[in-house]
Amino acid sequence: MRLHPAVRWVWLAGAAIMFAVVMGIGLFIEWSVRRDMRALPVPIGTLALANALLIGGWTAVYSWLRYGAWGYLLRDEDLVIQSGVFFKLRRCIPRSRVQHVDITSGPLDRAFGLVEVHLFTAGGTGAVAVIPGLSPEAAEQLRAALVRSSSDGV
Repeated sequence: MRLHPAVRWVWLAGAAIMFAVVMGIGLFIEWSVRRDMRALPVPIGTLALANALLIGGWTAVYSWLRYGAWGYLLRDEDLVIQSGVFFKLRRCIPRSRVQHVDITSGPLDRAFGLVEVHLFTAGGTGAVAVIPGLSPEAAEQLRAALVRSSSDGV
């Protein structure tokens, strides 16, 4: 199954925040350095803007590629999660090992009506997998299916 298409906009909003932060830091550094070096041939802010566009642009492209690389499939015995733009990861989590499932959402997720599903298994110290960019309904259906199947085996 694919993630909700709106997750691309959540990740792009994160890229926009990255752009603003890098631009602000770059302007501060450029302003600090230029107080002593008045003879640089480019207007103040040019170098900061170039860096911010480079980093923010790459983050935006990466977020689009990341969406295409994500997918998950709930099978009878396990949950398969696939992700990774450059380094592909395919994780199979046995349904019988799932202890509990958390559904969370950050401010950007809530703005776009999305949630994340965090899976916890027996013997794990933290979430073994996170599925981002799901609608609340899809997340509840996934949680119910995983919790139901793990309690059936006990």
